[in-house]
Amino acid sequence: MLAILQFVPIVRQKLLISHRINGYLTTILLITGNVGALMIAHYAFGGALSTQAAAGTLAILTTTS
Repeated sequence: MLAILQFVPIVRQKLLISHRINGYLTTILLITGNVGALMIAHYAFGGALSTQAAAGTLAILTTTS
């Protein structure tokens, strides 16, 4: 929901401060979620190496995007 607000033109143009705060909050929550996913990747679905690699790849891709 927060990421959707980033693309609303009125928020970007008229409410610049809230746009920036929303962006920082979205980024912090995304990184927190990725760290949590990487912490449980060892136990998820048996903790196979392929599962851990997929979780790591998804974490990297979502963080850099």
